[in-house]
Amino acid sequence: MPHIIIEHTVSDQATDQTAIMQTVHDAAMASGLFGEKAIKVRVKTYDAALIGGVAADFAHITIYLIEGRDDATKKQLTEVLHQALLVHFKNYDSISVDARDLTKAVYTKTTK
Repeated sequence: MPHIIIEHTVSDQATDQTAIMQTVHDAAMASGLFGEKAIKVRVKTYDAALIGGVAADFAHITIYLIEGRDDATKKQLTEVLHQALLVHFKNYDSISVDARDLTKAVYTKTTK
């Protein structure tokens, strides 16, 4: 854990998906909250978006964490990942990060 989902509009500014994921992965590692093998990063792109009814570029991360971390820890993590997004999306109209809790009692996974 965590699952880190990066969503963003496609733009000439942000085209190297691997570099974007690596920057975010490295930032999550630097937080000191996770072991390297626990971090999962994915990217989903969008052709277009509206912000306030106007066409605009956005980048957003949703971090899914097993419940139990306090708000201060989650805030620290969102700020670290926000800074990582700025590396690749500094000229975007909207850059945001949110952390969501997964319920441990219902979360299921398979590992090899």
